[in-house]
Amino acid sequence: MKILFFFVNDVTLNIFTKIEADLLMNHTLNGDDIYIVKDFDGNIGKSQMSYPDNYHLYRNKKVFYNLIEYLEKQGAKITLLDYKEVSNFEPKEFDNIQSLKDYSFEGYKVGQCVAATTISFFRDHKVNTIKNRKFINRELKNALDVLETIKIYQDLISPDLCYLFNGKTSIFGTIVLYCKKNKLPFRTYETTYRYGAYHLLENATPFDLEYHYEEMMSLWRDTSVKIEEKIEIANSFFENQRKGKNELEPSYIRLQKKELDKDLIKGKEVITFFNSSIDEFASVPGWGNYVYIFGDEIRAIESICSYYKNDKNKIFILRIHPNLKYLRNSQNRELQELKRIENLIVIEPHSPILSYSLLDISDKIITFGSTIGVEACYYGKPIICLGMAYYKYIEVAYSPKDEKELYSLISERQLEPKPKQNTLPYGYWAKTFGKPFANFVKGYISVDNYNLTTAQKTIAILLKSIDLLRWKNLKRGLKIFNPKYSIFKKIKDPIYRRGILKALTPWK
Repeated sequence: MKILFFFVNDVTLNIFTKIEADLLMNHTLNGDDIYIVKDFDGNIGKSQMSYPDNYHLYRNKKVFYNLIEYLEKQGAKITLLDYKEVSNFEPKEFDNIQSLKDYSFEGYKVGQCVAATTISFFRDHKVNTIKNRKFINRELKNALDVLETIKIYQDLISPDLCYLFNGKTSIFGTIVLYCKKNKLPFRTYETTYRYGAYHLLENATPFDLEYHYEEMMSLWRDTSVKIEEKIEIANSFFENQRKGKNELEPSYIRLQKKELDKDLIKGKEVITFFNSSIDEFASVPGWGNYVYIFGDEIRAIESICSYYKNDKNKIFILRIHPNLKYLRNSQNRELQELKRIENLIVIEPHSPILSYSLLDISDKIITFGSTIGVEACYYGKPIICLGMAYYKYIEVAYSPKDEKELYSLISERQLEPKPKQNTLPYGYWAKTFGKPFANFVKGYISVDNYNLTTAQKTIAILLKSIDLLRWKNLKRGLKIFNPKYSIFKKIKDPIYRRGILKALTPWK
């Protein structure tokens, strides 16, 4: 086979390099011809790392060549390729993020891919496209360069299979567009909920809900595992979520120790909104309008609260997603305006009030696609989901088709929760899906085979020290003293704390 592999130049998790090493080792053992497209110094490489510092550029480059050297010693047939450039690129100007999403080039909706990168970078689904046109045009050129690259190599190599990461950004989203249009088989890879495996999808991206459903049910129907064992594993997922146990990310739950003042809800039916960080969804191709009926979550919350403003027997609570902590974006500004609504209690993203205590005191839960929807069903709560969700097809939530049906569900005092057993395929899938790192387990390759040498680590630490002293990084460091949130509060945040440690301990 001829394998066209787009290597990801990423800084966030070393597990991505491990995934790529495992995949490349597979094709080395198969004797396949491997063609790897890479960039470490240009804008395409820098874009994949959100335009980072010299340390990360150096580290990734050295790790990559260490890996290639090892694979070639194992007999790999590898050809290294560079990205091509389009000629006569002309910068564009977009009035807003929607006009960017609508932009097409030669029938490819590359604007959607560029919007994905832009929204993710700025963490704002309504990012100012005029103010940030330099960034957008840099990403647009990246997308067109990638399109030119895969067109040229398709003609020169005629690959049988293409590999790429995730499939969302200006770079990798564009590759997906090309592969789908030209019927080039492709595989996308991503992390899972655990370190021991990774997600590998055939001709799909991690955002394909039907693919996830089929994968979920296939695992659940697998007769090689006893149903009792599946149920036990599924239960452990939901229990660990509640305890804040997570392999890949520090849990928000660790900082949530308090409960809501019961006097605020005494004698009332409690309906709680659990929102999502819109930038995560708005950056996904095809997910721009992930909240149906109302179009967006702000309008949904306003409309629902307004409809029941004279109902003194109901009280609404909004739990703002902790992922929105410390962000000054459009969503947070709009959410703060909801505080004016009299029948709505707003729980800030940094609030120590435990999300699961809100779940426990609620009579109904309204979500926009967040995982707590399926968790709430597991704990016996009726769920109304108004957005796209990975549990869409497993009947754990009510999905009203219009406002009339929605208000009927909310008004139903004795609304029955969906059966708890419907959540079990999701819990089992979350704990078991993915492809194990077989080549690492069997000893064909290890992290030490491509990790930085002692000399390379020394240079990397020096580069990191220099980068930390650059003015832009010093300014970024000073932001921790934002008077709105004291440094003492922030330092308690495990996610924030890990970010600091990550910056100060590059050798890890």
